[in-house]
Amino acid sequence: MNADKIASAGSPIRIESGLPTILEEEGEKPSTEQKQRRHHRVVDSIKVKVVANLESVTVKIENERMPITALQIENLSASTIIKSSYTELCLKLKNISISDKNPASIHTTILSVMGDDAMNCRVVLFNLDETSVYNSDDIKIEVSMGGIKFVFLNWYIQSVLNFLDNFQAAQEKIAEAGAAAAGAAKQNVVDAYAKATRMNLNVRIKAPIIILPEDSKSINALCLDLGNLSVTNHCYELPTANEENRKAVMDDMKLDLKDLKVTKVNLYQDTNLDASHGDISFNPDSGNAILTPTSFSLNIARNLSASWYKDRPDIEILGKMNSIVINLDTSDYKLIMDILGKNMQEGGGERKAPPPLAVAPKAETVNRETVQEVVRVHQELIKTPPSESCSETPTDDSKSMMIATFLKFSFQMDSLIINLQTDGDKGLASFGIYVLSVKGNKLADGSLNTSVVLCDIQWDDIRPQRENMITRFMGRKTSGKEDDTNAKSMIDITCSIKDTSIFAELRIRGFDLIISMDYIMKLMNFLNAPSVAATNDKVTVNDPKKLELATPKTPRDTQLTPPTPPNQSSKMTIIIAIEQPDIILVEKMDDINCHALILNCEAGLKFRQYGEKQIIRGDINNFNIHMCEFNPSRRAQTRYYVLKPVNISLSGSTPETEGLHVALTVSSIEICISPGTIQLVNRILATMNEQESSATNEEVAKNEYVDLWNVKDFTDDDFWFTQIEEATEAIDTLDDYSPIVNQKLEMCTIEVPSFIVKVESGFGYYTIPMLRIDSNVFMKVCNWSSNLSAEGSLQLGMSYYNSILALWEPLIEPNERELPNGLIESGPWELQFTAKMNQDRLESSFDEVPEEKQPLTKICVTATETLEMTVTKTCLEVLQNLGKGFSEAINSQLTTTQQTAPYVVQNDTGFDITFNLQRGGFSLHTSHLPQSEKAGEENAARGIVFQTKDDDGTVSPESVTTCTLSPGACVYLQLKDE
Repeated sequence: MNADKIASAGSPIRIESGLPTILEEEGEKPSTEQKQRRHHRVVDSIKVKVVANLESVTVKIENERMPITALQIENLSASTIIKSSYTELCLKLKNISISDKNPASIHTTILSVMGDDAMNCRVVLFNLDETSVYNSDDIKIEVSMGGIKFVFLNWYIQSVLNFLDNFQAAQEKIAEAGAAAAGAAKQNVVDAYAKATRMNLNVRIKAPIIILPEDSKSINALCLDLGNLSVTNHCYELPTANEENRKAVMDDMKLDLKDLKVTKVNLYQDTNLDASHGDISFNPDSGNAILTPTSFSLNIARNLSASWYKDRPDIEILGKMNSIVINLDTSDYKLIMDILGKNMQEGGGERKAPPPLAVAPKAETVNRETVQEVVRVHQELIKTPPSESCSETPTDDSKSMMIATFLKFSFQMDSLIINLQTDGDKGLASFGIYVLSVKGNKLADGSLNTSVVLCDIQWDDIRPQRENMITRFMGRKTSGKEDDTNAKSMIDITCSIKDTSIFAELRIRGFDLIISMDYIMKLMNFLNAPSVAATNDKVTVNDPKKLELATPKTPRDTQLTPPTPPNQSSKMTIIIAIEQPDIILVEKMDDINCHALILNCEAGLKFRQYGEKQIIRGDINNFNIHMCEFNPSRRAQTRYYVLKPVNISLSGSTPETEGLHVALTVSSIEICISPGTIQLVNRILATMNEQESSATNEEVAKNEYVDLWNVKDFTDDDFWFTQIEEATEAIDTLDDYSPIVNQKLEMCTIEVPSFIVKVESGFGYYTIPMLRIDSNVFMKVCNWSSNLSAEGSLQLGMSYYNSILALWEPLIEPNERELPNGLIESGPWELQFTAKMNQDRLESSFDEVPEEKQPLTKICVTATETLEMTVTKTCLEVLQNLGKGFSEAINSQLTTTQQTAPYVVQNDTGFDITFNLQRGGFSLHTSHLPQSEKAGEENAARGIVFQTKDDDGTVSPESVTTCTLSPGACVYLQLKDE
């Protein structure tokens, strides 16, 4: 368009005059000013507007040897708009990067940004007096962040920290300023919370990606992707109102973390190493993730009207973690161990210990007083929020008596499963924790109540082709029903903490733990990664002087001042209960009918402390070890006690002006050793020896010492004998040896009234005792924390079984003792012993003659009676038979109970014989029970027919009523109480 053809449709000036209006009735003509005033809108004008832009800034850090790092920030912009209705603050960061200038590292980019912008933040502070029509929030915060990739190198971290150590004084000033700022910020948060500040959050963050390389020169790394983080909230009002007609306000905040995963990556696969200095590129293997993607959600409900509305807690937190599945093979585990051994140890000598600063003694006092004041203020804020409206608002006496809930929290994790795999994606083991729940609350008076529930812990064998073998090594005991809805949790922890009292209870319910040495050795081979220490050329030699100084001192040496007495009003109660766990040591896992050793017990402990007084009560009931078949249906019939049930009782207290007094009482202990036990233990040890021999047969790498005599450079700090020692004042060492004041008497008594060891012979589980050792022990131990002393006695007796005369004959003859009344009694041979440690002689003078010095430890063993042993020909035969039987047991197989019974009845009458098993003390042996169709056919072939009470299909020795025996057949019987 040409300039000379420009036309105008009218003046830009507003026309003030309007068209004339014909009125139907008399009246005034509406003016234009009234119309304009009717449609007038007030526009909120900007009072202050500030815009700041920073195009680029770079900060480089160097030392006297080389450059360390460089920090670059690009396109940072900030703007502030202040209006009467609101104040808006915007912050935008385009890019931020950190680079490593170490020439020995290939990871030159430490931190970089993924996406267009690093961060966008918008904060709006509303004035509710002017925005109450369309807004109810006090603050609105919107944050969006792009992903950040960070490479963790311990060498780089140590270099930066070593540079910052040169500015210790500035660091302390910054720390003090930061602590003061944190205290002020905390006070502001408390004030905002007391004023029921409404905050609208909308945060979307791509969580950082942390890369852990094997070392500074390796492209193998772990990638920890923290996923996507989102934070939103919603404020709403409740129908409940106070006297001022203000409704209760609640704030629900939701935090979601999604797609959290860990993968093994190879860095710089898409580009060359020389071109990879600009960005961190990697190629994740998503199909073989170490940590499968998981999610986490957290809901936080805040009571913004907590000053008067007490029906809901001030803060309520609900957390939910979905299943966590970790898959580890040998290469993944090796990579993790290499990161811990190489990356975490790399650059250890880069950072040197900074020289200590001379700090005034008053500084520590001031800091402690400041910390105590902060803690005191924090506790007061929790108990009584500093709100004026809260103190002015009247409350009922009944409501004031109730303690409000300040914090209520609940966290639940579905499962944590760790799968171990060998090469070729073959399963090895699976360890799982199922349904972990943590709940609790904190009241306004500071008391805390917490409960932790763990439903089950399972350990499974996931190797292929093991469907009909033992695969569950650990798990909770079940009732055997398919629908077991009333099953109790495996671990329950309850804790309650108040101002001066602590109560904790731990309850572990029944579980099965199977130990197979063959399988455990395979797991040990998986966990025994190649040692990383062999790759380090530098060998660290410990300073013998430092080792001598680091030797733990006796309580006399380390006691500087008398211990401060505890608070007399403090109370502590701890209760521990363990309900019958079964720890099973199996012979092999290929057969469910294999032999096993089972340890079973039930334990409980109660500990109470009131000020200085302590009360301990512990019990271990039915502690036993028995050998049987692993098959649960066969355990009761094949049980053989190696250690018969024992009860152990522990009781202790602290009398007035004395230390802890403990009494340990053990019931009769009876240990049975048979060839079957030796066979089982020998097979388990043979399995361990096979694994150790296979490990020793592997080729051992030979060390080359061709450069042994080459000259190497070193610094004074490399070896302890080249370091410069710092002298210490002699008067400072005297404080370490001040004597203990007011040492209290401590005493522990141990009593075992009967300790029996039986050596038995026989086949299978039915044996006959041949050698017996009887003894009893009494011991008294005093002052174990200062001058240890002990005294006790042991009575010993030994006898062997004479099968010809069917009686026990003594091998160690009993001794005759004359009583004060003139009578003579016989008793076992007795041995007495005493032991004492003379700690008071540690500071003896060097001028003493060696003969005059008292020993540090004195042990005395005395026997006032003669030990008489009687060895006969029968005794030698018994010992010879025992030695022969145990030597044969090493290579022979265990005898099954189906061929061994205590009683055998042979029918040689030529007629059928019927036994009425309902009468008398005998029942049918378990070897005749129809465990399978083959067993029933064998019984028919043997000429044995028996009847049962019920026809429900289940047969037990108690249900058999009669048994008919054909001529020439035999039947095995057992006692009914067995």
